[in-house]
Amino acid sequence: MRRFVLAVVTATLAALITAPPAAARTAAPDPVRALQKQLKSERGVKLNELVKLGFEKATTRNRTKGGVQLAPSGPVAAYASAETATGETGTTEVLGFERHLYLGGEDLAKLLPPGKRWVGAEAVKEARPLLPILAATQQPINVFDPAVLKATLKGERPQRVSGGYLYEGVVTYKELYEAAKSYYGAHFDGVPKTEFGKRTIDYRLWTDGAGLIKRLRTSENQSFSAIVDTRYTDWGHLLVITPPAEDEVLPFEDLEDLEIPEPGLLKDGLLGLR
Repeated sequence: MRRFVLAVVTATLAALITAPPAAARTAAPDPVRALQKQLKSERGVKLNELVKLGFEKATTRNRTKGGVQLAPSGPVAAYASAETATGETGTTEVLGFERHLYLGGEDLAKLLPPGKRWVGAEAVKEARPLLPILAATQQPINVFDPAVLKATLKGERPQRVSGGYLYEGVVTYKELYEAAKSYYGAHFDGVPKTEFGKRTIDYRLWTDGAGLIKRLRTSENQSFSAIVDTRYTDWGHLLVITPPAEDEVLPFEDLEDLEIPEPGLLKDGLLGLR
């Protein structure tokens, strides 16, 4: 009996001495720190996104492939190629910068004067700077802002999954607004904060073993439903996005006499563009 007890005690002590602490074995890398390491000049990330929008009985699905150019301050430019998931319409190309936005693509090019491949819009002086990443993604959560990412995760414990970690939770627009007022201010224009701020976004966020974001899936179900599923690859690759040649661009204000495939593009006050 004494030998049995001694053996158990010895085995227990050995396990306590040699085994690493439980926290050390299960602690997940911080996604916020992983993101901060990627915010370098002329570096980027590729995006592949599927968007499903539903209103009453109508449903649309769009797929976008693009990339975001990063800098220490965050995204400074973005590009994207978008089409319906079924491929029924032509591809729409978008280039986004802090003060300029360019639209191109097969359908639009057919309607432009010879030699013109893009429609260019410039933010008016009174308007806030454009948001370059909106050219590449429809995600309501700006995962390229460390403060927004921190507010979104807000202490959520991740699950260990194959290849990394999974975070699941809910965040409100008010929380996002408080984390980045300059970015989310557009969401609150003309809408009472007490009303809009309560709207929730359900999310599932996957990271790799180092904490770097691999995928984000968000869903909203208000007066309409929206599901945005984005995959992020090739973090840190060299990326420099440049505007198209000036002689290939038709100014936005010259579109008045053209019939174009983008509904509402000429609507007054769109994004403060001219």
